[in-house]
Amino acid sequence: MIIKPLKIPRSLKQLQAIKRRLDPQHPKYDAVLQDLAIQTAGYKGEKEMEYPLSFLHAQTYRIFHDLRLHDGIHFFQIDVLLLSQSFITILEVKNIAGTLRFDTDFNQLIRIQNDMEEPFPNPIMQVKRQRLQLMNWLRKNNLPNLPIQEFVAIGNPRTMLQASQKNSKIHNKVLHSQTIPFKISELEKVYQKEILSSQQLTELSVKLLSAHTDLEKNMMVKHQISTENILPGVYCIKCSKLSMRRLKNSMWVCGICEITSNDAHIEALKDYAYIFKNLISNREAKSFLNLSSSSTVKRLLKSVGYETEGNRRSTVYKITI
Repeated sequence: MIIKPLKIPRSLKQLQAIKRRLDPQHPKYDAVLQDLAIQTAGYKGEKEMEYPLSFLHAQTYRIFHDLRLHDGIHFFQIDVLLLSQSFITILEVKNIAGTLRFDTDFNQLIRIQNDMEEPFPNPIMQVKRQRLQLMNWLRKNNLPNLPIQEFVAIGNPRTMLQASQKNSKIHNKVLHSQTIPFKISELEKVYQKEILSSQQLTELSVKLLSAHTDLEKNMMVKHQISTENILPGVYCIKCSKLSMRRLKNSMWVCGICEITSNDAHIEALKDYAYIFKNLISNREAKSFLNLSSSSTVKRLLKSVGYETEGNRRSTVYKITI
């Protein structure tokens, strides 16, 4: 049973919006592209987990994606947490292409691709730390001390894994996503005793979910991009250019590929919400959509069905994303 489903991170959606509205010649454009690629790969890796996790018995396991807790000192985020009456499994998901070599001498992961070697922090140590933090969280909240098993799950099925002979036991902690159901089946044979009752399982699930805190990351601040650098306008769903203009017949038309749309402004307003804020005034919408008529803007905002706050000149619309 999925308690906390996987969602596209807000930071990823913000980066997508920034990319659409940042001049490619901007000095931060390449950094935005790189960050976007990293976050996209991370999300796709976690998305790859959904299929193998679907083979787990829904009544036995409570599944949490991207669960972020506070252990009393630090926040920690678990990519996937599987909760049962007998044990907990946590997965640190990695979606890294190429060949991965685990170096336990220096506690690092080496990615080999195109005859190049690139170091990464050791995800085994990362997930072990998460296990300790989760144990502290359970203890701090006076909750039952369930056995916790931690693994690194590789989302890319084409990734090759390597370990030296002396590190051969790494395969016990690192696995490809498609083998997760089989690993869980092995754990079920080890942890047969039910520590939690059905009611306690439900109560712990509720506590975990209520303790979750979203990570607020502002990509504009991270990449030091000024609001003045964000290009206004409505982009075309076909050619992705900020080239849509509003016609008198209430249609949007692209000045490049000539495709038409009734509601191209909706995605543009979502960009505004991700980049700036989810409340927008008529004046702000008029400027961002490159429109000249306040009455047209008012009609567009009302037609979408956004909730409003304030009245008359102080009215703002709450953009739904």
